[in-house]
Amino acid sequence: MCVMRKEYGGGGGGVLLSQRRCYSNESFKPPWNILFFGTNAVSVKSLEVLHKEQQKVAGVVDKLEVVTVSLMKPLPAVRRYCRTCDLPLHTWPLQQQQLPQGYHIGVVVSFGHLIPAWLINAFPMGIINVHLSLLPRWRGAAPIIHTILYQDCHTGITIMKIQPHRFDVGSVLSQVVVPVAWNTKSGELTTHLAEMGAQELISVLHNLPEKLRCAVLQSDIGVTKAPKISGSTALVEWSQHTRHNIQAMFLALDDYFPLWTHWQGTPIKLRDMVLTKPEQRSTQHRVNEEITKCEGSIVYHLKSRVISVKCVDGWVSFRQVVMKGRKPMSAHDFYNGFISKVPKEMKRFT
Repeated sequence: MCVMRKEYGGGGGGVLLSQRRCYSNESFKPPWNILFFGTNAVSVKSLEVLHKEQQKVAGVVDKLEVVTVSLMKPLPAVRRYCRTCDLPLHTWPLQQQQLPQGYHIGVVVSFGHLIPAWLINAFPMGIINVHLSLLPRWRGAAPIIHTILYQDCHTGITIMKIQPHRFDVGSVLSQVVVPVAWNTKSGELTTHLAEMGAQELISVLHNLPEKLRCAVLQSDIGVTKAPKISGSTALVEWSQHTRHNIQAMFLALDDYFPLWTHWQGTPIKLRDMVLTKPEQRSTQHRVNEEITKCEGSIVYHLKSRVISVKCVDGWVSFRQVVMKGRKPMSAHDFYNGFISKVPKEMKRFT
């Protein structure tokens, strides 16, 4: 996959950014003493590369300790990694009297908690964050889901300075642009960006004083929000959603919140969608107009063994469903066990 790095050192300037801000950290140089803040699998990707750097003879990391949440069930991925690798671990929230000493900088990756000003100011070089979007686009907890949901053709990595009181508004040290293919799912993109973010973090740490000195403020133009997503977002409204909407929802949500609807009043998940390129959607699974009914109507295709469902501007198709309280069923089994046993006017999702 091709990428493009936006450089903020020297005389140039980033497209998304507007104003320079200077720092005086030239007296510091690697290897760095780092306090890491993270929780999940995305965080672990960066923690792993920091840990590897710490183990190198000439790596950019000297001292490494970790802060994560106290949740035990399920055990956060970062806490699990620290236990396995015997890394010093601190439980969030930190108290001022408990703050570990002797650190140059904090590193935040997918932490999910606002960090107070007193803690940011406790680090001589502040705290930097690895964010999985091209800020200021998609500030918030779910940037990748929104990237896919809105069918952005590119996204990327932003390494930025943490500011108190608000998420994702600090000055930018580095950005890497990544194209997004039309059929990319959120889970796949998350893994890819987490790995890229980890590598870009190390690149920034190699030249951290210069990156901080040349950091630029985010533009107020192009700001979009990416709030946390819930299962209700995955409900398909057949009388409102288009084929484009539904495919974007599937790609964005399926790895976390499968699309769902109702069959005879029972919630049912729609899995393994038949994906089509944008230019092909007009010809997708043409259905005989004689049996075309209202939105939500279901037709089973024996040859391709899929169910097609009528939406606002056509049909979308799925190979598998999961009814509440039952094991996953193929479209064929769902047809034989349920669709075929009801009158035509009841062969629909609501």
